[in-house]
Amino acid sequence: MVDVEWLVKNATYRPHCYMCLTDNQSIRFIFSSRRPRPLSHCSPWNLLETVRAKMVNTTELDNSIMANLTLFTHQDPATVYPSQDVVWDRFEQIFLALWGLVTYAPVFRDYYYQALLPEIYELDGSTHDTAWTLKTYQEVTRIIFTVHRGVNISVMTDAVEEAMKLRRDFPEFLAGFDLVGREDKGRPLWYFRDALSLPVERGVTLPFFFHAGETVNWELNNSLEIWTFTGLFIQLAIYFTIGNLIQHILNRIKKMNTCN
Repeated sequence: MVDVEWLVKNATYRPHCYMCLTDNQSIRFIFSSRRPRPLSHCSPWNLLETVRAKMVNTTELDNSIMANLTLFTHQDPATVYPSQDVVWDRFEQIFLALWGLVTYAPVFRDYYYQALLPEIYELDGSTHDTAWTLKTYQEVTRIIFTVHRGVNISVMTDAVEEAMKLRRDFPEFLAGFDLVGREDKGRPLWYFRDALSLPVERGVTLPFFFHAGETVNWELNNSLEIWTFTGLFIQLAIYFTIGNLIQHILNRIKKMNTCN
């Protein structure tokens, strides 16, 4: 939502910001009033304020941090990211790196405020102020509750329970529920069928916005049959299917006469 340079130049320069380097050369952040507990598979935490104080020029450090927060590369992308596995791992490492920055309450508030700052203009060249932008966000923004598909059934059940509660408390703001993460490596929706059936069993309207099949291995191990079967979850709940495999699923359903 905001420029990565803002995160580095603003968020990481705040007091109490610690950083460590992971075994796979990614980074992690945490804000703490005291030295944080050691993080598994990560170097000792370093207070960035102290690290920068020892440097004559912090540009190289800042550029290195920024490089860890984006997929952009000055090298040949096909060489840097030779496979889906590599680019997906990098993609998820970026989210893990960002997590400790943007979930720190003061940064969280400023992060979203920063997203409101771009000037919005009309066809005649007139512009709107931040208050107009904020009001527009208030009118149109909807949240989709998400959980990573790598979690176990217990965690998924808790997530669905929480989503149902939030949907009840904020029906106009919480749009629905989705799973995030790479479909190829994650568990199929059918694995979570008991948890995902809870809204219907309890008479709760919780729309599902599932990404159906952003997978490149749909031909293998009858995975298409799994996705087709989970596609039939529409019988159990309001199920919005998004993704580049949806046409394969629809064709398969027709071929199997599933809808007859």
